[in-house]
Amino acid sequence: MKRFAWALALPLALTLLTGFCAWAGTSNLVHKPSYVSDEVLVTPSIGLSFAAYRIRTSGMHILQVHKGATPFLRIKLKPGQSVTGAMRSLASQTWVAKVQPNYIYHSTALPNDPRFSEQWGMRNTGQVVNGWPAGTAGADASLPGAWDENTNCVGITVAVIDTGVDYNHPELSNQIWLNAGEIPNNGIDDDGNGYVDDVRGWDFVQNDNAPMDFNEHGTHVAGIIGAAGNNATGVVGACWRARIMPLRVLNSVGSGTTADIVAAIDYARLNGAKIINMSLGGPGGSPGDLMDTAIANANAAGILVVAAAGNDGSNNDVIPQYPASYTQPNIIAVAATDQNDALATFSNYGATSVDIGAPGMNILSSVPPARTPVCNWNFDVGTMQGWVGKTWNITNVLNPLKIANSVNITTETSSSPLYSLTDTPGLPYRNNRSYRAISPACNLTGVQGAQLNFDLNLSTDVNDLVYMEASKDALTWTNLLGPNIGMSGSTFGLWLNSSLLGVDGDLGFLDGLAAGYVRFRLDTDATVVADGFHIDNVKITAANTGVAAHKGNEYAFIDGTSMAAPLVAGVAALVWAADPTLTHLKLRTRLLNNGDPVAALTGKTVSGRRINAQMAMPLHAATALSATVNSATRVDLIWTDNSVSEQNYLVQRNSGARFVTIATLRANRTAYSDTVAPSNTTISYRVVAKARDGRMIKSSTVTVTTPAAPPPPASGGGGCVMASSGRFDPLLPGLAMVGLFWACWRRRHSKAV
Repeated sequence: MKRFAWALALPLALTLLTGFCAWAGTSNLVHKPSYVSDEVLVTPSIGLSFAAYRIRTSGMHILQVHKGATPFLRIKLKPGQSVTGAMRSLASQTWVAKVQPNYIYHSTALPNDPRFSEQWGMRNTGQVVNGWPAGTAGADASLPGAWDENTNCVGITVAVIDTGVDYNHPELSNQIWLNAGEIPNNGIDDDGNGYVDDVRGWDFVQNDNAPMDFNEHGTHVAGIIGAAGNNATGVVGACWRARIMPLRVLNSVGSGTTADIVAAIDYARLNGAKIINMSLGGPGGSPGDLMDTAIANANAAGILVVAAAGNDGSNNDVIPQYPASYTQPNIIAVAATDQNDALATFSNYGATSVDIGAPGMNILSSVPPARTPVCNWNFDVGTMQGWVGKTWNITNVLNPLKIANSVNITTETSSSPLYSLTDTPGLPYRNNRSYRAISPACNLTGVQGAQLNFDLNLSTDVNDLVYMEASKDALTWTNLLGPNIGMSGSTFGLWLNSSLLGVDGDLGFLDGLAAGYVRFRLDTDATVVADGFHIDNVKITAANTGVAAHKGNEYAFIDGTSMAAPLVAGVAALVWAADPTLTHLKLRTRLLNNGDPVAALTGKTVSGRRINAQMAMPLHAATALSATVNSATRVDLIWTDNSVSEQNYLVQRNSGARFVTIATLRANRTAYSDTVAPSNTTISYRVVAKARDGRMIKSSTVTVTTPAAPPPPASGGGGCVMASSGRFDPLLPGLAMVGLFWACWRRRHSKAV
């Protein structure tokens, strides 16, 4: 579902940054064992009967005998016996070729949410999603690996400064921040923060305590951060459990102002937010302005700000996009990548101004229920349906003269059969005119989030503008696109919907009224004429905000850096919850330095990386390190791996004055055999977990002493070897030993011939 702004003469204010257009999740910070604590696996060097094995295992219980190409015995240890002690004892026996722990392997933490497989940005297996071509496995944010460590972010409040959040959505209703200092609905500012009954955030657009989403953008963003995980419903967020603070600053069509955004940043700072997501932006701004100052104050309060880079496909180093282009140290500016790790075609970039990339194309998340039509005019009955047409001569602006009206319906063209509304049926419009089409009254009693939607076929000179307006009384009119902002240009004969054009009209100021009006006005100048406007399928719709409106299908795919930013914000919350000792600036560094290097982001972002949640998780020292001496020059090490974020394990040995690295192992290894250990030496070992960004953490040490190397065999005489057929009956040991003795005696005492 692609959303973008049409190339009309329509400079907008700060807007949302969209491109085209009983949970069971808990913290997993208790680490899992690497091997079974009371079992070992033995590879025998000779084939024996089960009874013989029992004799040789000294009373340890044999749980399983596995034959074939990889034979082994699964042995249960005696009570109180350690794995390392048993390994040491068994390794010294001649019938044992090899002994090892019975390692435990764990499935990656995956939620049971039925549409998780469509969330490629969290786990990309190369799957086909939403009809798009298959992606590249691994081109994702590596969330499942991070979830092995943690899924719970309730200790990190994330403020979503956006179009609001549908806090009744089943994915979000239990994830919303609640103001503990406020008593609901008592009409008193209990916590003294200047906002009455702000139980779940604030609506700065309509200045009330219900920051409901009348668009869809903010709910989609919130779902990426923290849709409830493992609740067998819909999708999952980066955080299975979250605390999302809804702060509405953008209206139902996604536009807002500096004043509201700055107030929302201050609210987040003063009410405990640790992360602010800002999937919005625009070219308006400059260093040191009010928004920059508000973000600087957030930095002083230890708050991380994640901002969308923008969707113009342009270079932010050249044309800054704010707030992403402010230079405060607490900002992460995020570009969007696609399912193949390419920079999304619409994504802004900047080698010095955009920090990192994240999946932001074809992203599935939560949205509010579909809007409900309240008033609908399609003109198909062949009448004006109550619309009134007026035409004014505006040559003399001090005394405009009403002239014969020409606004009417026509069959020249229409979006739906058979009629459309136009300024001058069958003719070009005239110069120095104001053509006005006024709707009948629409009853908006009980309506929330009223919005104007229509189909448009446009052809005007660049200076001849079409204005969208609304009124409470049909006398005083408000321009829905902003003061003196209109539409001009051409749709090239095509019918396009106002949503696609990015010109839906926010009618929130008419909510609840018994009568509201809309009108379209074309004002022309003194030169150049064209066909004008054709308008069809005019609708005023209402948002569905109640719990009962949710039917279980409120999800949508959307593109944009607006979708990439909240994934980074959600990962930031996940990592910070797992590693609360981090400061917000160290968290920022952790995220940037542990992403996956991506060729398409090199030279396009500061880090050249795409976010990787798993690698940003905290490191934990390996535990239960043990060493088993198997010979004068071989020591076997085993340990428990407690990290999900190590890139390598360094095995270090100290047989003299200092530790030196003797092996670099890949992640997740839990054993190593030192086959060149110095003999007759006391040796200390440790293993060091090392992360991508250079972080390291050492295990405790273990010390062993290797025996002296055996002397070389004496010269002459020759030896005696008995071959085994692989099958041996313990009832015949006497006969075998007699035969062996006789063969050896004959060999040693016979004379050469």
